[in-house]
Amino acid sequence: MIYMILEDGTYAEGLEDTVPSGATIIDLPRPNQAHEWDGSKWVFQGFTPEEAMGMLRLHRNNKLSETDWWAVSDKTMTAEQTAYRKNLRDLPSTASPELDETGELTAVTWPTKPE
Repeated sequence: MIYMILEDGTYAEGLEDTVPSGATIIDLPRPNQAHEWDGSKWVFQGFTPEEAMGMLRLHRNNKLSETDWWAVSDKTMTAEQTAYRKNLRDLPSTASPELDETGELTAVTWPTKPE
C-alpha cells in the first residue's frame, strides 16, 4: 500500500502503479480525519464538536442497550437503575464531550452503573 498526498492536497492510498502525476508519496497513513499533512508530518488539527457529540451518543446508546433488559414488562427497575438510565439519556444536553488526538472520548463524566 502506498500513502500519498495528491496535487490538490488531499490524502489518498493506492498501489504503487496507481500514483497519479504530481502526488507526493509519504511514509505513514493518515491517523484519522483530524490530522492534516503539513509537508513533512501529520499534524493534529482537532475534531469538531459534532464529531465528539456523535461519539458520545454512540457510547451512550451502547450503555443504554446493555441495560434495556432492566425495563422489560415483567421487571420493576430500582430507583438507582431508573436514575442511571435517565442520566445516560440526559448526557447529550449536560456534557461537553471532546475527542483526543487518537479519537478517544474525553471530558465526559459517565454516571455510575448500579449493581
